[in-house]
Amino acid sequence: MMPILELNIMDINYFSTSSLILTGLFIFSLFVSSRLLSKMNLMDGDAARRNSPLDGLRGVLASAVVVHHFYINYIMYTTGEWVRPTTQILNNFGAVSVSFFFLITGYLFFSKVQKGDILWRQLYLSRVRRIVPLYLFVFIFIVLVTLYFRPLTLENLPGFFKWLRRWLLFLGGNFEDFPSGIVIAGVNWTLIYEWGFYFSLPIWYVLWHRRLFSKWYIVLPLSLLVFLYIWKRTDYHAYFLFLLALPSVYFKERIREILDRKTILFDIFQVTLLILIIVFSNGYTVIQMVGTAILFSFIANGYSYGEVLNNNGLRKLGEVSYSIYLTHGIILYALRSYMHNGKIQIGINAFSLVFPIIFTLVILISIATYRFIEYPFICKRKLG
Repeated sequence: MMPILELNIMDINYFSTSSLILTGLFIFSLFVSSRLLSKMNLMDGDAARRNSPLDGLRGVLASAVVVHHFYINYIMYTTGEWVRPTTQILNNFGAVSVSFFFLITGYLFFSKVQKGDILWRQLYLSRVRRIVPLYLFVFIFIVLVTLYFRPLTLENLPGFFKWLRRWLLFLGGNFEDFPSGIVIAGVNWTLIYEWGFYFSLPIWYVLWHRRLFSKWYIVLPLSLLVFLYIWKRTDYHAYFLFLLALPSVYFKERIREILDRKTILFDIFQVTLLILIIVFSNGYTVIQMVGTAILFSFIANGYSYGEVLNNNGLRKLGEVSYSIYLTHGIILYALRSYMHNGKIQIGINAFSLVFPIIFTLVILISIATYRFIEYPFICKRKLG
């Protein structure tokens, strides 16, 4: 999933045999993994006590991104080009999932802004502890693979340090002509937008409450400078997704009243809108963003698609969703390298049959990275 680009509507199709096969295998893999994970002890404390559909939603979204990149990696293997799927549903497994992730972030942090009395130092330290450790872990793989293909010399050493700085600032980029981002399927692009939103929060706090906060003279100027630095290096359209989470926070009481009185017609509306968005909308267009935000406003306030998103296994999948998101690209890169070295010739339908195996491997590795890399820092955040 590389930086936001829109596909020409003439280049897309809505259904294909390969997309239906892969979607079916995705649903099967999701069902089996959720059943198996429900028996594992992956959640404790606050996570175990939460009863929010957002946890299950995160698990589905991260898994859908794996499908998206699984298909793209096949295209990369057969054509040598990293391009988006021309089948709408496979493309939207990436675009809609990222949109939901941004909406979740917007909802959670606008909720903090609404409540007020934010401990800014603690907030930013918690974000560092949550995002950075695993990012640095996968960055080690990026460095190793990049230097394998582009060894260091005295001539390219200055360029290497510039490349290193860009990655440590979440900006990414190529070293010489090697596309380092494909080692992790290019997912790093979303993290810089997350940081951009985090550093805009003091501004939103002032606008929301129409008053300054303690130590504003330190926090506000610094956050504004960092936000402007990131803003200049990103596509501003993506920030609308964070803002589209505002109605789910501001009108939450009204939304919950609607959910309390919902009928079967409401369920039909939610399912129909979801299908229309995934199958027929173009990635990151206004209509897709707004439609996704409408769905999200109800999910964030308790709508679970008939308790599907409250499934215990999906909630646990959601707990390791960040690990799934950051590590699956490494597995797919290793698969593509193996196929390339073995000069394996395989069609997309046959290749799709490998997906359950790859998905299982991604889940197992994600559980390990969550336990040994993410979780210790999450515990420190709670203790802090």
